[in-house]
Amino acid sequence: MTWTIDDVELTSRLVMGTGGASSLSILEDALVASGTELTTVAMRRFDAESRDSVFTMLQRLGIRVLPNTAGCYTARDAVLTARLATDTGLPATGVSLAIGIASIAQAVVMAIAGHLSTRTGRRTLFIAWGMSAALLGPVLWWLAITSQSFGRAALCAAALQVLTVSAYGPVSAYLSERFPTEVRSTGYGMGYSLSLVLPALYPFYLPWLEALLGRNGSVMTLIVLGGSLLALGAVLGPRLSSRDIEADIDTIAEGIREHAPAPLTEAAR
Repeated sequence: MTWTIDDVELTSRLVMGTGGASSLSILEDALVASGTELTTVAMRRFDAESRDSVFTMLQRLGIRVLPNTAGCYTARDAVLTARLATDTGLPATGVSLAIGIASIAQAVVMAIAGHLSTRTGRRTLFIAWGMSAALLGPVLWWLAITSQSFGRAALCAAALQVLTVSAYGPVSAYLSERFPTEVRSTGYGMGYSLSLVLPALYPFYLPWLEALLGRNGSVMTLIVLGGSLLALGAVLGPRLSSRDIEADIDTIAEGIREHAPAPLTEAAR
C-alpha cells in the first residue's frame, strides 16, 4: 500500500532515524534491511564540505531525507542552525559548537536579565529589549548567516540568541505578577504557551513569507515583528517600581487589578 507526502509517493510506511549508529556502514546495513524510503536526520549533523557523510550515503541509497530539529528548543534555534549549516559552509561540528556557545550565552544573560528587571522594572526592561531586538536582530542574523569564519558565526549567533531569547528571564515572574490568584494559572498558561506555540508553527507560514519577502527578508521580518510585539506588550502592561516588585505577589496582582479599567455595567452597555 502506497502513501503520499507532498505529492511524493512512497511504498514503505517505515520512517527510520539516523542517530545512535556507531558507524556509517552499520547505519547503511540497517537502512537497507528495513526497506525504508524516508529517514530523519538532525540538522546539526549536516556537513556541507564532507564527502563521506550520512547525506552522501542516503543519496546513494535513494532514501529521502526528512530534516528534524533535534537539539533545537525554539523556532529561531532551528532556522538559525539550518542556515548556519547551509549558508556559511561551516562543518557540522562547527555549527554545533557555535550554537552551543550561543545557548550558553543566552542562559547566562537570561539569569542576568531576571535580576536586572528587579532594578529597572519589568516594563522598562521589556521595552528596551524588544526595541533592541527589532533594530539590531536583523543585522545580527545577516552577519551570522553570511559569516565565513567560525569566530564571527559564533559571536553573531550568541549576540542574536541573547537579543531575541534572553528577555524570557523575567517572563515567568512578570506573568505571575499580572494575574490575581484565582486566574493566575490560566493567565500564566495561556500567555506563556502562546508565546511558544505560535513561533513553533513556522514550518506552515515561513515558506509563504519566503515567497513574499525572500529567503532572508522573511526571517528578518519575523525578528522585527517579535521584538516589536515584546515592546508593545510591555508598553500596554503595568509599570511596577522596584518597591512594588519586592512586595507579596498577590498584593502586586491585586494592585494591578484595582487600577485596571472597570467592566461596563448593564446600564452603561
